[in-house]
Amino acid sequence: MRAVLVLAVAALLLAAVSASGQVPEKMNYQVMLTDNSDQPLADQAVTVEFRLYSSGVGGTLYWTETHNTATNSIGVVSVVLGETTPLPTNPFALPLWLEVEVDSEVMAPRRELVSAPYALRSHTSDFLGDEAASEYTLDADLSTPGSINNPANPVDWTKLKSVPAGFADGSDDVGGAGDGHSLDASDGSPVDALYVNSVGNVGIGTTAPANKLTVGGSSAAAYAQFTSSGTGYTASDGFEIGVNGSGYAFINQQEAHSIAFMTNGTLKATLTSDGIFEFGSSVSDGTAEFYASGGASPSIKLKTSPAYGGEIELYEENGARYGSLEPDADGTGGYFRIYGGGGVNGFLVNGNSSGGNPYVGIQGTVSSTDFNTNVAGDGAVELPTSAVSAIEILDEPGVASTSATTSIVLSGPVETLLSQSITVPASGYVLAMASAEADIEHGATYSGAQFGVSNSSSSFPSGARIYHRVPAGAAEGTWEPGVSVQWLFEVTAGTHTFYFLGDRVGGTWSVWDRSLMLVYFPTAYGTVSRTVAAPPSNPEQRTAEPGYALTEADVAAERAESEAFNNARIERELAEMEAKIAELRANMGNGNKQ
Repeated sequence: MRAVLVLAVAALLLAAVSASGQVPEKMNYQVMLTDNSDQPLADQAVTVEFRLYSSGVGGTLYWTETHNTATNSIGVVSVVLGETTPLPTNPFALPLWLEVEVDSEVMAPRRELVSAPYALRSHTSDFLGDEAASEYTLDADLSTPGSINNPANPVDWTKLKSVPAGFADGSDDVGGAGDGHSLDASDGSPVDALYVNSVGNVGIGTTAPANKLTVGGSSAAAYAQFTSSGTGYTASDGFEIGVNGSGYAFINQQEAHSIAFMTNGTLKATLTSDGIFEFGSSVSDGTAEFYASGGASPSIKLKTSPAYGGEIELYEENGARYGSLEPDADGTGGYFRIYGGGGVNGFLVNGNSSGGNPYVGIQGTVSSTDFNTNVAGDGAVELPTSAVSAIEILDEPGVASTSATTSIVLSGPVETLLSQSITVPASGYVLAMASAEADIEHGATYSGAQFGVSNSSSSFPSGARIYHRVPAGAAEGTWEPGVSVQWLFEVTAGTHTFYFLGDRVGGTWSVWDRSLMLVYFPTAYGTVSRTVAAPPSNPEQRTAEPGYALTEADVAAERAESEAFNNARIERELAEMEAKIAELRANMGNGNKQ
């Protein structure tokens, strides 16, 4: 076991230091180490740890430092405390005890640190900050409690050092202009650069502040600028708010950053660096409201929510909502409404009523109309009873036809070769057209037959037939003429049946490859003449009558008649359309503001 003998402790260096010099923050320390026979441990490596405590036993540990060193030829270790770990500053105002540990063996007892004789002079300083201590006022000489900045709780002005004569009585009788207080520029011009008037309003650049803070300029722009070390402090740095020389107000973010708007510690809106105004944030829904002059409630609301997305609401002057555009509740598509009277959905568009299919509904107090693309066929549109007339629903051309390839031998009298029915929605015209191939076994006598289309199965319309014949003197054998007939019939709404008719007059006739086609036209665009003089029933009885080709005057008269008919039709339809438009306008105007 080693024994330790403390030879010397050199506290704070006592070298003479000038009033402005720095006191070294280290201590020299020496200790002699001996063995159990009290013989010095010469030239031996040791590890010495030093600790400072607040008391001789236990207490607070303020500081510790370890030195790996060696003894000299007489067993003495010399170290400088504070060389690797700075010594504590404030604890030296209190008693301290030093504990030494050598190679894991703690030496006891701890030794109290004491002052060197001349170090006791530091208890009273001659200079503080290069100023004689006598130039400072002790806090005990001031009224307690007291504050120089609180006139209601004054200090003893006579105890303050170097107070101007004008302030010695404790009254501000050498202050700024009038009864205010001011600060001048650092070079003295301008004066009253910062001014506080009698009611506490602060003026910067003005001695007549009208508000708690007024920033003014003599004739040019006046801005308040906010900067930091991150932005810089030049005129083009940071954030500005103020007015220019013409009086226009400006908010100017001079950095490449956004302007954030917050309330209650939450980001509510952002004006981004590229000029986009963002309402709301990742932690706050965005809402914008627009008010009319004098309105107590908003006329337009723009809203967002994490559950639905964006929404637009429109309100009347009395606060009643009359329209909205919002996301569909199903998660896709849009939802648009224009409300009718009493808050019902006057006009509704659902972009995704079911399966992604849109729906349009018009609802009133008397009737409603629905368009539902989720339904096919007739159910896709639901209209009020008798809302659309038959002409409006089916007023369009239509066709019907039939054909057969079998052969029919004509036996006479009038017989049906083909028949076809057609159902028309309204009054109009049906053009019936028929065709066939005919075989004539012609002998020595006359061969003849008549063909036509009719709305009767037993007779031809007047003039609606043609004759095929082979004279008696013609060569005997097989003749194959083509048959083509047509006629225009005036019809009413409903079902009509038309016939392809044949009538053998002489000879042997057979007909095959027959066809009958019907075309419905709801409208005439010119005059329609359906009657001609009936020819003789027997072609052999026909006699030649003189006829004349149409002259230019005949053609012009026919054209004028057709144009007059068409113009009359257009005038009639336009009158009907104008009546409908007037009715719609009247209905749309009911209950609306003018």
